Amino acid sequence: MSQIRDIKLSDIVVDERLRALDPDWVKLLAQSIEDIGLRSPILVVESGAKLRLMAGLHRLEAVRSLGRSTISAIVSDDKALQRRVVEVDENLMRRDLSELDRGAFLAERRKLYLELNPEASRGKAGAQARWHGVAKLGFASLAEKKLGLSKTVVKRAIQRYENLRPEIRQLIHDM
Repeated sequence: MSQIRDIKLSDIVVDERLRALDPDWVKLLAQSIEDIGLRSPILVVESGAKLRLMAGLHRLEAVRSLGRSTISAIVSDDKALQRRVVEVDENLMRRDLSELDRGAFLAERRKLYLELNPEASRGKAGAQARWHGVAKLGFASLAEKKLGLSKTVVKRAIQRYENLRPEIRQLIHDM
């Protein structure tokens, strides 16, 4: 029976992994966790007095980089082979965003960002920085910082998405 609980980072053992740790992704995740919290617990399995990591190395290292001592985890009682299947499936079965989905999510995120931060709208962010010394990042700059995407990639993805008529978006989505 699996359960979710907060566990000490020092109680987690990390065995050899199939996928190498990406320090840049850890930094981006750490920023996200700092901003909105850890939304998906890691998966661990009980192994004597310790807990072995099944899935979530990047989340674990992001939380560790923030100087925290505990992390939310699903604690499982799976057997060794089942643990390895979980690790592999966790990475194989994720669905990365398509170009269309990325554009849709960036467009929606920009809309929400500008509703929450009207002073960051086009032209205002730079003017405020020049005249008042107070700068709110424009959305493309924020996305570059938080997502590791260049401003050009962000702007192009949003522009491509917004230039498609809704019926064309649906046709692409249905492919």
